[in-house]
Amino acid sequence: MKKHRRAGIKSVAFIVLLSCWSTTALADETEEEAEQAAETMPQSVEAPNGDEPIADEPGAEEPSADALTVDAPDGTYDPGDDDISWRWVIGGQLFALTGGTIWYALDEETNAVDWDYSGLWGDAPDDLEMRPQSEAWRGLDGWRFDDNVMVLNTPLHPLAGSSYYILARSSSLGMLGSFLAQNATSMTWETVIEHQEVTSVNDLILTGVGGVPLGEMYYQMGEYFRRGERTRFNRVMSWIFGLPSQLRDVIHGRTPGHALTLDERGLPDDTWSRFVLHSGVGGEINAGPYGEIGVSGELSQLPDYRRAGDHDGWLTGPLKTSLAASLSADDNRVNNWKIDARLDMAGYYLNEIDGEAGEEEGTSLFVGTGMGFRHVQHWYEEEVLVDSDFLGRYGIVHLPGFRLEASWFGGEADIHFSYAALPDFTSIDSVAYPEYFADTGRIAPRTVLADERYYYGWGFSNLLRLEIDIASAHVYGNLDLHWTRSIDRLDRFKHDTERFGEDLDGYLSLTDSVTHLEVGALFDMPIPNLRTGIIAEGRQRRGTVDDGNDQWNQQRRDVRVLGTVQMVY
Repeated sequence: MKKHRRAGIKSVAFIVLLSCWSTTALADETEEEAEQAAETMPQSVEAPNGDEPIADEPGAEEPSADALTVDAPDGTYDPGDDDISWRWVIGGQLFALTGGTIWYALDEETNAVDWDYSGLWGDAPDDLEMRPQSEAWRGLDGWRFDDNVMVLNTPLHPLAGSSYYILARSSSLGMLGSFLAQNATSMTWETVIEHQEVTSVNDLILTGVGGVPLGEMYYQMGEYFRRGERTRFNRVMSWIFGLPSQLRDVIHGRTPGHALTLDERGLPDDTWSRFVLHSGVGGEINAGPYGEIGVSGELSQLPDYRRAGDHDGWLTGPLKTSLAASLSADDNRVNNWKIDARLDMAGYYLNEIDGEAGEEEGTSLFVGTGMGFRHVQHWYEEEVLVDSDFLGRYGIVHLPGFRLEASWFGGEADIHFSYAALPDFTSIDSVAYPEYFADTGRIAPRTVLADERYYYGWGFSNLLRLEIDIASAHVYGNLDLHWTRSIDRLDRFKHDTERFGEDLDGYLSLTDSVTHLEVGALFDMPIPNLRTGIIAEGRQRRGTVDDGNDQWNQQRRDVRVLGTVQMVY
């Protein structure tokens, strides 16, 4: 194993040297920009209160007092007009790779179980039966699914991908450029750092695509608070959600300018937002009481979204982002937790709404494309016909698909409807596999299914949302439908005849579906920004295992009711 340790140390040294080069380049660039800023910075213009001079661009009209950032140390800049810094882009991606590379090289005992090839520095030791390294890069034979535990593949790989994406976005790259940088980093990790492993197809999808909606929401949250008034709350939130951008500004000695118009909260008025914190206590039909907490956020850059305005045309860019997370637990365990991120990227937008706030009348329509990522884990308790609990886990990368959103405003009543039809790449537990194994005693010809109970598949999702607001009452319903079919012939050990037998045509065909219905009725409380109400959820899992001769079917379901209090900001 010493040869492999030396290989890992060489990889670490290579990445660290690149990171050092990038750090030096960034320092040089920062000095150059500081000198240029000093040359072009005007002396001062009078601040509204006549006390402190505030820098302004030569020839620019004096903005209103509300639009000035009076505490900017060396003037302000518009983040939307910031130039791309390729040194920051490269340096950020190398920084992200460095920590992972050090861990990968030093924790040999954990990572060696995933090695399939001999490596770049000599043949494999006698105690490891590995294929020659050249096979890993000969055609696409080395591109396969890995057999890691689910939590590593989802949600951790999408979260890692979101960090690559955020670092690129914080270097002033757009969505497409950040997506390409993120995938270049992911490919480097798979083919260079993990060169002794199969090139994991599932990792490339989960990291390179699943991280986009997570990363974009984080980035938009940071920019939202960074463009707000310099209140203590906004500054704290700017550092929480905009850490890479904030650090870059500190290094460059600059401050982002806030939006030209701010709402009563001191936040950009050109962006619609809704943030919800909720907690509650509920019960499940097959189990006892449980408690739940959750948080969600939505941001929309659509012009005059859900308010008076007149717009008609095609738009591109991050148009709407959202992220929701929740966790519920009883006395024994965490029985449900989930992450759900969505991103609308481009489409046609029509807005014909008149009236004052709270009394709007008219309609709006968005038709375009969107994507998303979600990870859900839910315990289905023992039922009358099923004598065991079942942990239903799935992680779905919603690939770009169709998005529709329509709103009707009637003065006192508002109705909002949305629908999405999205192709999916899914990692999902097989609900019918335990029954198949108990009945046949045969190990599934998929390593990850036999060892970890889940499999990879292609599928599609239909997502429907309906909201009705009447005075102080808020009623909503969500229906999520997911369907997945297994993917064959890409198993990590597909050539292992001892494991699968010589007849590899005996692959199982698996299908699984998830149905989740949620309805709620919430009412405004006398205390501002607080709501209370009841939420009911129904879940159903259906699954099939087909070996070509026989078929095994299984389903699990449950119903939960939650009393909740929400803080809407």
